Amino acid sequence: MWGICEVQTDACSAKNGGLITAIWSSPGRKQVNVCTECYEHKKETGEWIVREPKNI
Repeated sequence: MWGICEVQTDACSAKNGGLITAIWSSPGRKQVNVCTECYEHKKETGEWIVREPKNI
């Protein structure tokens, strides 16, 4: 998907537009559009904990 990353870390590749992924954060299941670099950064720093959906 093409869009602007909502996270925008220093390593962001979609600050002004680029490839992004829509993820769901909790609580409240809010959609967050994030580029791969910011997604990996948030996981590596422990700010985001990624869980697999229960009903795959």
